[in-house]
Amino acid sequence: MSKLSLKPYQSKLSADIIAEEEKGHKSIVVQAPTRSGKTVIFCKIVNDFISTNSDGDYLLIVHDEKIMKQISKTLKAWYQIDALHITSKTQTITARKTDLFKTTPKRVFIAMQQTIFNRMKSDTFLEE
Repeated sequence: MSKLSLKPYQSKLSADIIAEEEKGHKSIVVQAPTRSGKTVIFCKIVNDFISTNSDGDYLLIVHDEKIMKQISKTLKAWYQIDALHITSKTQTITARKTDLFKTTPKRVFIAMQQTIFNRMKSDTFLEE
């Protein structure tokens, strides 16, 4: 776990977002001022979700390459999570082979919206 911590207003916003999700809301819009730490709050929620769920792959979809890099950098700095980028240059990703006797690590992917939608149309994007 990171030695860094959220500011009180960031913790409250994070808790509010999680509370809305637990109420069953599927789309939650967060509005906060510039430099208020929206990326840090988002990364905290991502880390909490990943650490409380089983092993597997996680996909974060963003709308902008700048945001993709910002999230990736924050996940690494705060939570030591190495996110893999799915970009226009990514032609395939290898599916995880599961073994009942071996723990499978978690993988986090970050992709831009249009790129992932285009790749998911391809029959060869996910390799076995």
